[in-house]
Amino acid sequence: MQYLENLIKIINSGRCFAFVGSGPSCDMGVPSWESLAKKVYEIVNQSCLKCDKETYEKYIQERKFPQLFELAEQDLGSYDKLIDTIRPLLVAKRSTGNIYEYLAKWPFACYFTTNFDDHLKEHLNPAGVYFETLRNTEEDFKKIGSDAANIIVKLHGDFSDSKNMVLTSQQYEKYRTGPDKEYFRRKLGAIFEMFPVLIVGYSLTDPDIELILSQAKHYSSPARPIYMILADVTPAEVNQYYTHKNIRIIRYDNPDGAHKQLARRVLNMMDRFIAPRTRGSEPADLFEEPPPELTSSLFVFTKTRLSDASQGLVTDIYKSLVLTTLNQMPEQKVSSYEALSSAFTIESLRKDYDPYSLRDSLENLVTTGMISGDTARGEVALTTKGKEHVEHVNADRALLKAQFIGQVKLDFKKRVPAKQ
Repeated sequence: MQYLENLIKIINSGRCFAFVGSGPSCDMGVPSWESLAKKVYEIVNQSCLKCDKETYEKYIQERKFPQLFELAEQDLGSYDKLIDTIRPLLVAKRSTGNIYEYLAKWPFACYFTTNFDDHLKEHLNPAGVYFETLRNTEEDFKKIGSDAANIIVKLHGDFSDSKNMVLTSQQYEKYRTGPDKEYFRRKLGAIFEMFPVLIVGYSLTDPDIELILSQAKHYSSPARPIYMILADVTPAEVNQYYTHKNIRIIRYDNPDGAHKQLARRVLNMMDRFIAPRTRGSEPADLFEEPPPELTSSLFVFTKTRLSDASQGLVTDIYKSLVLTTLNQMPEQKVSSYEALSSAFTIESLRKDYDPYSLRDSLENLVTTGMISGDTARGEVALTTKGKEHVEHVNADRALLKAQFIGQVKLDFKKRVPAKQ
């Protein structure tokens, strides 16, 4: 199959994003959607005198699990009680899984998962490369940029922030059509438009897959198809997805819901042609002092670069300073150069600033739509575009900081074994 060869090339490129369903967790013994629904129904039936057994059994038969969970929420008395019921049920029977081992081994840039557990991250840690976990909040989604790498995104949240979990039919509908979740749908669309994607570990009957495919189908194209390794799909459905949605499907059977054939038949075959993720190198001695000649060279290099700094670089520095300063002000606007400079976040520039570079920076920011106003008088205000830009920069910085700290901790654990 030509598209299987193309998929392997894309994964080997290191820029492919993996969307991971419940299959890998089921492979570790975590209950499938159907098993979870049946267990919840059993608990509700035992604790509720007048539960609607006919409707529960209908939802199970028709695989309408989000609707079942919503009914269980009503019968149990609250959403918190539903979460408390489900949490202890989602426990793995095994510490490792074959599917996760393959997915963690292969060089995906990022992972997007609809699972509530942390088993994917637990399988990634031994590779020595830290992956920061993001959730489905607007704040976290701002951290996903065009150069995204080394992140795990929990599309349906997890138990650490249960109010943002996607579990009941009402919650699914909110993320599918709700105006307050527009950021979620827009970001998913951007990902399918910008990155090659492999969707793995789902069945067409899974409630999770519908929300993902509703976005994917709008952005796949012959030039950038979406690849899926999918359970319980017929040859006719494979052809339909290929013809009408530009989605290439590699299918396998999943009779028991545990996705055993995914690892045995599909991933095992692909693994022979996929380069493993490069392991993190041995961390340098954290307390090793660099040689004197290196520090001297760095000092000279730094001084030379600073002395040769162009006016454009200085203007860029002022642009960043202006945006940061305006963003931190209550009304996000100033009436003069003096009012702006006195609020600079860099104290040394509050009185001793370069008026020409500051003026050039304001004119450039007005031209690009980051601020608006009268640059001659310094009467300017931060625009919506400027505010969004600052928020994205701050989100990128927060993500890089979290990834750096996480990598240091991972390297430290690798270098200093835990006490027995």
